[in-house]
Amino acid sequence: MKLRALISWVILVPVISACAGNTSTNSAPVTNSASQSTELPPTPYPDTPSPPEINAALIEAPVLVKIQFLNELDGWGVTETEIARTNDGGITWYDVSPPDMTETGYSIGIYVLDNDHVWVQKPDFKNFPSSGFLSRT
Repeated sequence: MKLRALISWVILVPVISACAGNTSTNSAPVTNSASQSTELPPTPYPDTPSPPEINAALIEAPVLVKIQFLNELDGWGVTETEIARTNDGGITWYDVSPPDMTETGYSIGIYVLDNDHVWVQKPDFKNFPSSGFLSRT
């Protein structure tokens, strides 16, 4: 029994002293590098430029019956009363209807090759299918 108690003390004393004996602390203060500087480094990428404004009247929330996009920004559309164009992904729409076109809708055909070459075909319902109107950019 005495041998067991002696072995327990031999094992426990170094373990307890190792856990409690190391009370030294590091005297160097801990600093957070993020708290030292609040300025962000400059970004290597410039801001995306705004698309050029189209010289036409704005359309507020157009209801498009036809739409065709050339890429993620440039698109053309047809509403019930006008031909619409966007160059910012559909955020802003402009009325680019030909001056003599007063009514559009589902009967209008729009053919977009690129932003400089667009054809709009409107049938003449009084003399359909023999005539109509063709406008181009």
